[in-house]
Amino acid sequence: MKAQENSDRILYINNHLVSETDLMKEIAKKLTQDEKAIQVAPNEGQILSTLVKMTKPKNLVEIGTL
Repeated sequence: MKAQENSDRILYINNHLVSETDLMKEIAKKLTQDEKAIQVAPNEGQILSTLVKMTKPKNLVEIGTL
């Protein structure tokens, strides 16, 4: 039951809170074709973006491998 609850929550977040633009979709599709993948899902990216906007840090470091 717990997995279903988490799935429902993620579905709700994706449908109501995540706004993936056409450009973002196009970039993800292109990267998939090039056998690369973005490791952060759109809903995770939205959460990270919201946290940054809320806390307004002076410095922010992103470490990625893509």
